[in-house]
Amino acid sequence: MKLKMFSDGGSRGNAGVAGVGVYITSVDDDSYEEKLYQYIGIKTNNEAEYEALIRGLRFLIEVEEKIDVSEVELRCYLDSLLVVNQMNGVWKIRDKRMREKYNFTKNLADQFKKIEFIHVPREENEIADMLANKAMDEHENK
Repeated sequence: MKLKMFSDGGSRGNAGVAGVGVYITSVDDDSYEEKLYQYIGIKTNNEAEYEALIRGLRFLIEVEEKIDVSEVELRCYLDSLLVVNQMNGVWKIRDKRMREKYNFTKNLADQFKKIEFIHVPREENEIADMLANKAMDEHENK
């Protein structure tokens, strides 16, 4: 099975109210689609970006019972150059908290048959961005 996942994390303030959004769909057809969003507390923008990726991967691994991730080829699209370059081993990770996020994410990623991390402009990540903003909006409007 080939899937693509768009993830986005946002923070209003840095650190501030943060939310994540994830949009997962099949690559070749419309046989699979999932949208997730969640308020995640007070986080920095970079923490929220990692957390969005983590939530999407964990969903596929732990929640989605119809999917055996060891058979999944997953393309992860993010507008965070930092997360993409760290996950691809291009940039070193100096910050302790980011190293912990990276290690946790890498352990999840290693469970997939194949996984790619691809940087996209924000305009190409609009569904995940909208979902992350929805999470923050709903929290702020309580």
